[in-house]
Amino acid sequence: PQVRSCIRQKSSHKPGDYCARHVNSTIMNVLEDFLFPYCESSSRYKGYQQCVKGFQQDIRNKNINICQNAFVFPSALCMLNLDGKNFSAYDQISDRQVKMTCKDWDRYNQMLYSFSYFNEEEIPLFTKEEASRYKEFEADPSQIPLGAIIVSQSSDRHGHVEIKTNKELCGRDKNQTCFCSDYCRERERYEWPFKILAVYRWNSQFLEFMAQLFLFNQPLVYD
Repeated sequence: PQVRSCIRQKSSHKPGDYCARHVNSTIMNVLEDFLFPYCESSSRYKGYQQCVKGFQQDIRNKNINICQNAFVFPSALCMLNLDGKNFSAYDQISDRQVKMTCKDWDRYNQMLYSFSYFNEEEIPLFTKEEASRYKEFEADPSQIPLGAIIVSQSSDRHGHVEIKTNKELCGRDKNQTCFCSDYCRERERYEWPFKILAVYRWNSQFLEFMAQLFLFNQPLVYD
């Protein structure tokens, strides 16, 4: 699902930002599955919609919630701050327009980077891997955790983002781990023009909470 303002048709012919759209859709599909029990019982829940009326006004009023709104990442490099802790991460973007666009949308995405259950303590959705490991990850992508979201520079001004999956269907012999974005391929290493800029994982605290929520909402089964 891609929730957005109905201002104009969404572009479908810009290959530079395909990967951001596909990875964002994957993230939002996972969140929709995770949060459905909570969202269904929430008074704010309206269900995901393709377009939301009053979108800009909702942003101004901070009336944004993960049960209805999706992240907006016009470029892969806009995912450099998925944990919401480092706004200055965008300063490493060389293209001025991409940098400004990412910074502008960060204010909106910040309202979705964490989850609060009935006004309890906010739980971040993502956690960032230590930057000291990026060289290791570049040389040996097998060390990257499964499910990780990898943001890298590329020859395109939008950069690149992909997810390390658990699918062993890629490579010449179709038995290598797939790294998927707008396409799925094996990763032997990250070489020029690719350079890892950030690696994010789902926050373990959030996953543990979701597991409890899921079990709590399962129907009772009697022998």
